[in-house]
Amino acid sequence: MELFTGIFGLIVGLVALALAVSWLVFPWLVCRKIDQLRDNISAGNILLTEIRTTLRSQSYAATPEPEEEACYFLAVRGETTGPFTLAHLETSLQRGLINAQTAAIKKGEKTWSTVGDLLPAAKA
Repeated sequence: MELFTGIFGLIVGLVALALAVSWLVFPWLVCRKIDQLRDNISAGNILLTEIRTTLRSQSYAATPEPEEEACYFLAVRGETTGPFTLAHLETSLQRGLINAQTAAIKKGEKTWSTVGDLLPAAKA
């Protein structure tokens, strides 16, 4: 009986130790994951700012044809940005700032499509 009591006491002690360690480690892991997510969001916001700046910069964009109107909008990281011309979209695609799967819509339309649908060269 003493052997059983000793083994049972050891098991209870190990379980208590495991619970104590988990109460110390789990909050640390959660805080670490939150910090990683915060860093990823910050990096994404920086990238979004760079994309907006580059897309609107005349020094990086192709000169649009006189009759072309800036009437395309993009959805980047959940935010709508624009308007842009097709020439802006082509240049941004070539520079890797957007890709063929980037959501896009033309002013006045109700259905979103992709840059690949607007620019046939994007699918190649």
